[in-house]
Amino acid sequence: MKKDKKKSDERTDIRRQAEDVLKGKNTDLKKLSSVDAQSLVHELQVHQIELEMQNEELRRTQIELEDARNRYSDLYDFAPLGYFTFDKNGLILQANLTGANKLGIERGNLIKKPFSLYIVPDFKDAFYSHMRQVFNTETQMTCELMLVDKKGHQFDVQLESMPLRDIDGNLLARTAMSDITERKQADETLKNYAIKLEDSNRLKDLFTDIMRHDLLNPLGVIKTATEQMLHMETKDERMRNMLQMIKRNADKLIDMIQCVSMYATLESAEKLERKSLDLNEIFIAVADNFKLQLEEKNMTLEYTSKGECFMMANPMIDAIFSNLLSNAIKYSPAGRKIKVNIIDEREHYKIYVRDWGYGIKDEDKAKLFTRFQRVGKEGVEGSGLGLAIVKRIVDLHGGKIYVESKPGIGSTFTLLLPIMASKETEK
Repeated sequence: MKKDKKKSDERTDIRRQAEDVLKGKNTDLKKLSSVDAQSLVHELQVHQIELEMQNEELRRTQIELEDARNRYSDLYDFAPLGYFTFDKNGLILQANLTGANKLGIERGNLIKKPFSLYIVPDFKDAFYSHMRQVFNTETQMTCELMLVDKKGHQFDVQLESMPLRDIDGNLLARTAMSDITERKQADETLKNYAIKLEDSNRLKDLFTDIMRHDLLNPLGVIKTATEQMLHMETKDERMRNMLQMIKRNADKLIDMIQCVSMYATLESAEKLERKSLDLNEIFIAVADNFKLQLEEKNMTLEYTSKGECFMMANPMIDAIFSNLLSNAIKYSPAGRKIKVNIIDEREHYKIYVRDWGYGIKDEDKAKLFTRFQRVGKEGVEGSGLGLAIVKRIVDLHGGKIYVESKPGIGSTFTLLLPIMASKETEK
């Protein structure tokens, strides 16, 4: 153990002497033995290699730092956003090329200049208030300004500033500037559009109100007077035909006005008030109103549902049965049958209305539930709103509707209506 310790001490002493030689300190080499001299030379060589490796590592590190500095400089200068560094007085201490180019000023001419020189006067106070908030609270802040470039072109920007300290501990503000001119223009366009849309909605409501009251009332008078004159005995067949024509057109106008009024109401509605209603009772009442039309076309209505069919619904749900039954009659040849059923499937009622009429082409099915669309039934009158009204009422009840049909075979309209009101449809 003592020999090992002695050798270690001798090696440490030789290394110390080698370090002294490398450092230029006086060393009496004559006193060294040949063995010690050889060890000293070896240690000097080892130190020389270590120094060269350290120098190489230092050189590589310097190169990497320079590359990183250049990459950062490129990223900073050519970033998509303009970057500025401000002092507490709003003087520009640093600026990247993007920011300088946006202002149309050479970067060197921006340094130590007040940023307010490039702010539209009405926005200068907003900038200084922004700077005070950043420096006083030392938190990140955002503001919007309007700037003017060297050519006098004005543009909107958003400044996002965050506090930082330099190597001396001085508080500065690093600011990212993004051009929001297009966004502001889009916001203004949307604002103007919203105003026009609001005006349009007011006109629509006014027009709907006029139709509902000012037009329906005189039409009702015309219809009533015509019906009274038709009940009078007259041998003038020409006069009777004219009265019937007046009544038909009055009925048509009344139906159109009521459909448009109902659709306008439904289109603007987000939800419908609900109460417990019996669908079976509603359909029977609706079907009773179509007895005359069914008799005129020698058609039979087969309704197979029995018993009560209560669900949470709005009274306007009767328009579903009315429109589907009316269409089945209009779009079927005389002598055909219509079949209707309501099936309780626990969570919802499945309702179908089937006819054996003209049928619908596949390419026309997409138009069925679109307002003011009919699928080319020649000689059939209507507003083109019936199925659009049906679809809207179904949607407001949280249900679904679809059609299966083939030309010449007939059509089946199927509805799925939730028995209980869902949270979504009640919002």
